[in-house]
Formats: sequence, C-alpha cells, structure tokens
Amino acid sequence: MVAAETAPAGLVLLSYPLHSPGHPEQLRVEHWPRIECPVLVLAADRDQFARVELLRQSVPLLADVELHLYPGARHGLQHVADDVARRIAEFTSRL
Repeated sequence: MVAAETAPAGLVLLSYPLHSPGHPEQLRVEHWPRIECPVLVLAADRDQFARVELLRQSVPLLADVELHLYPGARHGLQHVADDVARRIAEFTSRL
C-alpha cells in the first residue's frame, strides 16, 4: 500500500497474500492500479493465499509487472530461496 502512495524505484512482492485462505472473493488489489513503479511478483502456483488463476488475472492491474510462478509450491518460498535471491538481484540491477 505504501508503494501506491509514494514513488519507490521498484517493488518486490514475495508470496503476496492476494486473499485470505478460503476467501478468494476478497482480493487485496484495490491499491494496485496506483502503483506506478516496476513490480516483481514471485509466487507459488499452489499458494492458499493466492490462487494462481486469480493472481494471473490481477497482475495486469500493475502498470509494469513481471510475474514468476514456482510450480508445485505452496505459500512461502524458502525452498527456492537461491532462485528468489537471484531474481531479486537481477530485478534491482535493472532499476
């Protein structure tokens, strides 16, 4: 939400809680259209906090977005921490 009110160079969303588990009808994206900076979204494709089809539908609300999904994973990206760190480093080097 802070990124929607300020002008950061970029934003990284790690396992963004798009909705509460079991409540996909309550998306947390109302502020996304106001985010103008580049955004890197790293998420698991089986995350109970972000159904993948809803995430794919929602990311176009962001003006400049890169989405990467980790197959077969649930909420949390600890098991792919090395890849997450690499992607964040590459993203921030482009800012």
